[in-house]
Amino acid sequence: MDSLFILGKRGNVVVEKHWRQPLNRQIVDGFWAQVVAAERPGDVAPATMAVHHVLLHVLRSELCLVGAVGRDVPPLLTYELLHRIADMFELYFRELTEDALRDNFVTVYQLLDEMVDHG
Repeated sequence: MDSLFILGKRGNVVVEKHWRQPLNRQIVDGFWAQVVAAERPGDVAPATMAVHHVLLHVLRSELCLVGAVGRDVPPLLTYELLHRIADMFELYFRELTEDALRDNFVTVYQLLDEMVDHG
């Protein structure tokens, strides 16, 4: 996964983590437009094409975890990682909300580094 964006209820970026080159936040604008246009957030296509990346997302609680990957990455591997990240945050913070992530932002980034960079 090249980058991770965690979006709040209004489409605001709560957490942003880049592992390769930094991506502009505007990469998720097209995805969020699809979420707003859908009747239910679950109706959005599981993969959205961006210019050089594919955006894969997982909806959890009130948040949307969006992973930006290159075109040669197996999508199920990314979905599994997104679910595990959400599970880990719920385990550490007891709930997966914007406030919980903001209140524990240092821990959030440490967990992301451990899970993705160091396995």
